[in-house]
Amino acid sequence: MQTAVFIESMIPMAKPLTGKTALVTGAARGIGRAIALELADRGATVAINFRSNMIGAEVTREEILQRGAECQLFQGDISDKLEARRTVNDVFETYERIDILVNNAGITRDKSARKMSDDEWTEVLDTNLNGTYYCTSAVLPFMIEQNFGRIVNIASFSGQAGNFGQANYAASKGGIIAFTKVLALELARYNITA
Repeated sequence: MQTAVFIESMIPMAKPLTGKTALVTGAARGIGRAIALELADRGATVAINFRSNMIGAEVTREEILQRGAECQLFQGDISDKLEARRTVNDVFETYERIDILVNNAGITRDKSARKMSDDEWTEVLDTNLNGTYYCTSAVLPFMIEQNFGRIVNIASFSGQAGNFGQANYAASKGGIIAFTKVLALELARYNITA
């Protein structure tokens, strides 16, 4: 077993994303952070978006830099259409391309539907669903011009089956699933997958 581990460690890891730039929203922690690290390991330049967790974003950036990949931080609240679009434009101005968009940023405000406030409903839909739309709509002109793009939208089983106390979250993730299917149909002719 040790021999197999030794031999495997001598094989250089493939870097199929060398030359590609990826924007990952909500990349300061959790799933977004893990995605950002994996993209870096595969050779991509990574643009880390975060809303308020500067310390987490800096930790992620340092880990990516230690792995030998290029990485910058882009602070912005993607639930705000102007900030979301500014963030995408800032990434494009910095790297002159965006090949991969990972719409990962998401929040929960769990409460049963009968107790949920309008603000709890709106806040989750604005971040999870509208933020996905704002970032995607901002990146599409660049990807269409390049005739290449990969859009990855993070959904949830809740978006298909529902989950008690998550009417807002399930609705947002169900919307993301449907939105992704539409993007795949509309963008295939531009060599953009969703």
